[in-house]
Amino acid sequence: MQIARVSRWRAPRRVVLALLGATAMLVAACGATAAGRADHARPTTGARSKPPRARVGSASFTTPAVRYRPCRLSLRYTGSTGGAGVESAGFQVRNRSTTACPLYRYPLISLFDHGRRIHVAQTDGAPHLEPVLHPVRSLSGGGRAGFVFFYAPMNPGNGRRCRPVATALEVRFAAEATVQIRLPTALNPLREQINPCGGGISVTPLQ
Repeated sequence: MQIARVSRWRAPRRVVLALLGATAMLVAACGATAAGRADHARPTTGARSKPPRARVGSASFTTPAVRYRPCRLSLRYTGSTGGAGVESAGFQVRNRSTTACPLYRYPLISLFDHGRRIHVAQTDGAPHLEPVLHPVRSLSGGGRAGFVFFYAPMNPGNGRRCRPVATALEVRFAAEATVQIRLPTALNPLREQINPCGGGISVTPLQ
């Protein structure tokens, strides 16, 4: 199922206050490397595009197309914290190659339940937190960055945990940089189960 895009999520003030400190701690633990913070469009790594042509008088020449090597990235679930009915999950990405890896501003999230794709309605950005974040658009060789996403794990109607619980997470960081990891399915206060009610998640930029 395709990832749906929804309007920006604005958390109540009590939720923001409860999560602000925890989010800052998770992001700091990721050891983010701030490089290439330009806000231009997402890079298209590895894609073959028709190079532009320029004319000088009656002569013409072709600008060489730039190709990036596929990125070698690893991903780790660093921890979670919750408050006021909202859970935050923090992740660290590491560039295991020796060359820089261009990245999307926002990672694209997919969740799976034993191989079956779970509906995800992703919102890019956490408006109350982004003024203190420093987006990373390129990760140097050996560099690390992090991101956090927020979700509501409990059904507000009956107070029970929503189902299904995701068993795997797939994150697309660039056109040729997708990483998948297993997720905990047992209750763990340090790394909670990920089960967004209704599939709604709000994702911070890489930082």
